[in-house]
Amino acid sequence: VFVDQSKEGQTRSRRRRGKKGDVMAQLKSSFVLVAGEAQPGSVLHYMEAGDARNPAVVLCHGWPESWYSWRKQIGVIAAAGFHVLAIDQRGYGKSHKPQAVEAYAMQRIVEEDIIGGLLDSLSIQKAIFIGHDWGGALVWYIAQHFPERTLAVGSLNTPFAPADPSKNPWDGFVLMKQLDQEAKRLRDSGDSKTALSLYKTPFNYQLYFQDEGVAESELEADVERTMSTVLRGVGDALPNQRECNTTNVTWRGGFLVGLPEKPSRPLILSEEDLAFYSGEFCRSGFRGPLNWYRNVERNWIWNCKVADRKIEAPALMVTAGKDFVLTPSMSKNMEKHVPNLSRS
Repeated sequence: VFVDQSKEGQTRSRRRRGKKGDVMAQLKSSFVLVAGEAQPGSVLHYMEAGDARNPAVVLCHGWPESWYSWRKQIGVIAAAGFHVLAIDQRGYGKSHKPQAVEAYAMQRIVEEDIIGGLLDSLSIQKAIFIGHDWGGALVWYIAQHFPERTLAVGSLNTPFAPADPSKNPWDGFVLMKQLDQEAKRLRDSGDSKTALSLYKTPFNYQLYFQDEGVAESELEADVERTMSTVLRGVGDALPNQRECNTTNVTWRGGFLVGLPEKPSRPLILSEEDLAFYSGEFCRSGFRGPLNWYRNVERNWIWNCKVADRKIEAPALMVTAGKDFVLTPSMSKNMEKHVPNLSRS
């Protein structure tokens, strides 16, 4: 375990010194070595606040985000008597960024980064895991595969459903690909109305993310545009954003195609916030974050090993009524698999 001694890390700490007694004043940038098959010297970066003797809360962000996404929660949780560890996920920020797609399989992230890296390095036997988006999926996997290391678990937006050994989720991507090809054939023949009717799943964007290098090239071309487009509230939609949505990315030929070249700054982000996110992804690129989407079948195979295991830890599911992709209805019947579930 070692503290971030970089000029950037020290500057960020100074900027966060506020009122006397403010726990954010003690926010510390640190690293742990990653375990397992990761390349020697690989590190997981995290921001830390609160007394290390208190129960640990591990905050796991989603796509395309950062530890910084928890900036408004870190101080509150630490002040409530917890030891907060807000991580940069694998492929993000100052954490390690392996190139291989398979390095982003959930089993490796959980075992190498979270259990063998963070918890074992800090001698934390059990922790509370809270995640959003991909981080939400991650914390459910931790709780199911490692119940002995889970004190409690909570997810924002991402529901839990156990793996079904009889249904390979990759088959859904094969079907999406076939529908996409048929839609483009219909479009080329002049029947665009029927073609568009084939695009119904909000997960079409994940099909676009499968081809290595394609989405990376688009999203990295103008990182500030990418972040300004993606990190927006529903009430702050860009022109055409409701029409150019996640159901028709392959139809449009790109995640950002049809959206403004120079979007306004999102209302939920200050200029400093936008500059931080843009700076992080200018340095790290998008390959690592996109590789999380490229392990559908590997993740399914791993999760099939515990398909019948319930998550017994105290759990919280927070749904977002206006989430277009991870809708609240997807969390229906979670209590069957997570018996100690609370909802918000």
